[in-house]
Amino acid sequence: MMMLGASMGSTAQDGRKQCLFLVVFYPAENEVFSIYAKKDVKGRSHVKASRSWRGICAAFLRWLLRKLQRDTDQLAEIAMNFSASQVAYTLAVHGVADALEAGPKTLPALAEAVEADPGRLYRLLRAAIALGLFSEAPSSSQGAPAFCNNSLSRLMLEGHPSGMRFLLMHLMEDCWTAWGHLHDGIDTPYALPFDRAHGGESFWSYLKNHPAQRKVFARAMTALNSFGMSEVMQGHDWLQYTKIIDLHGDSGTFLATILAARGHEGQKGILVQPSVLAGEGQEVSARLAASHGVSDRMSFTTGDLHQPGVVPACSGPGEAYVLRCILHAQPDMDALPVLKRVHEAMGEQRAYLVLIERCLPPGISQATSQQALSDLHVMVLANGRERNLEEWRSLLQSASFKLIYCHAMQNSLAIMVAMRG
Repeated sequence: MMMLGASMGSTAQDGRKQCLFLVVFYPAENEVFSIYAKKDVKGRSHVKASRSWRGICAAFLRWLLRKLQRDTDQLAEIAMNFSASQVAYTLAVHGVADALEAGPKTLPALAEAVEADPGRLYRLLRAAIALGLFSEAPSSSQGAPAFCNNSLSRLMLEGHPSGMRFLLMHLMEDCWTAWGHLHDGIDTPYALPFDRAHGGESFWSYLKNHPAQRKVFARAMTALNSFGMSEVMQGHDWLQYTKIIDLHGDSGTFLATILAARGHEGQKGILVQPSVLAGEGQEVSARLAASHGVSDRMSFTTGDLHQPGVVPACSGPGEAYVLRCILHAQPDMDALPVLKRVHEAMGEQRAYLVLIERCLPPGISQATSQQALSDLHVMVLANGRERNLEEWRSLLQSASFKLIYCHAMQNSLAIMVAMRG
């Protein structure tokens, strides 16, 4: 960093100004020196420095080289970020966390359990440990390394309720190639990287035609539903609603958690799942409802929110329609009809629309990397977009809703409540 400063000196006895120009450099955190020019009473300039000119130039050059190296290292790290996600994915699909669930294993035993080459598995685990995935354990055999799970690797267990293993699989198997077309997916507003990566097939069509990937996607949505759940639960008074209609809530984690909360025993809920997840989604939802003890108060239906009759009609005042991270996956032209269907389903009842979505800051430089990358991700997959508060307000107004409340949370999500305008 380099700092420049200038100041005027005092007036000389003969009335002429003495000028002092000060230039201060910070070539490194612990180096400070100055160069200054001073005019005497006769107007003659004298240039002085707190260090020699050669020392000044050498110090500045050292600072510049260090800055360039830091910038190079940062760009290289950004360029190599894809490798970290592939390390986690490879470990997940090989079931390394499951192989270590019973306890630590030496390298030969672990390689045999996951059917991998010991030498290459060792190098993969070395990278994983450097990333914070897995840990090295004390070995019972002299010189033979052993490995064990840690808090991060346990999230990749196949049976872990977080579903992170399936989120990794979805991102790497379904989204990886789509992101590879980002460079030619920004040519026009209609160019979709996912479609280009899959021979013109849209994301939802792809899931419909690939049952195995559809099942992975359903489990991945369970993982996404758990993100920020505690903050969403604490950041809003969900008890005020007599019934909660969770529109395209996927697995139902969100709805089941609310209904199971203390004091919500009289509350009911309806989960409307996408048609494409009708089979896999309902199986997961039924298990979730049973595990939370709300099977008698949580009902299920499926359908496309753009179709008439799919959004359940409001049966009384105080009911809430919830759209949680749904509209961000749709452009305005697709999100608007969904909002209009909800508006129609409310009828004349005093009902509420609750949106749980990311709410971007207004300035381009104010968005976090998580917010900006999420915006790109929904664009890559389905031409969706994250919106700021004014964009949400405008979209709601277009569907005859009035935004009455917005609560921004630390997890970059916001709870927005609207009523019929």
